[in-house]
Amino acid sequence: MKKYLLQLTIFMLFCASCAKAQTLGAGVSVDNQGNLVINAPLYIFDCYSENTKLEKAPTSFNSEVYVSFYSNDEVDFPLKFNGEIKNGFLSLTINKPDELKLYDAMNLWLISESFFTNGANVKIAELNLKIDNENDYYLIWLYPNRNVKILQEPFLDIRSFFIDGDHYKFIYSFGEVNISGKFYEPNKNWQDELNIHFKQGWNIVSTRDYYDNTLKRDILIMNSITLSKDAVWVLIK
Repeated sequence: MKKYLLQLTIFMLFCASCAKAQTLGAGVSVDNQGNLVINAPLYIFDCYSENTKLEKAPTSFNSEVYVSFYSNDEVDFPLKFNGEIKNGFLSLTINKPDELKLYDAMNLWLISESFFTNGANVKIAELNLKIDNENDYYLIWLYPNRNVKILQEPFLDIRSFFIDGDHYKFIYSFGEVNISGKFYEPNKNWQDELNIHFKQGWNIVSTRDYYDNTLKRDILIMNSITLSKDAVWVLIK
């Protein structure tokens, strides 16, 4: 009987551990240690090409990847990870982060605590992936599908581009965060519309920037979502 109980206990512990693993889709999952795992083909969008279009990275494309948490306009924190871009394929296992290095939700987004249903003081941060190409960083973004639009900003002496359309962000949260509403930011002259419901661990949000007729950002909309099966990782050059 004791042997049976021991075997049952081990089995239940094993199942509990397995239950923590989660497949998010589009080559993204969370393992039973809470690490984010990415195994997906990489696409490239070259802004400076004569014929700008989204293309699958060639098998000859190999690169190291810089992984960090974007926490504000000045600071990002490097994360421990294993992996790289190899043969045009993005393969990363990103360790669960250190809570001490993250910001409270209300401080990261600069939103008053009164707008939160709960979680204003929960620590969160946004995942940031990029490669270093001779000290010129190229960002890696996650899009719902391959219909990526990158448009050139007018009235500038240098070539500058903005991303038109939804894109996904991964947010790590150390607790539940709930916030929903519209927030006008007069100092920045734009409006935020947030519908955020985070659980502890990795979360996905869809972000959309809307622009006025001078192509300055007018509205930011951010919603918690599930990952589209057609989502693709795109390196913006």
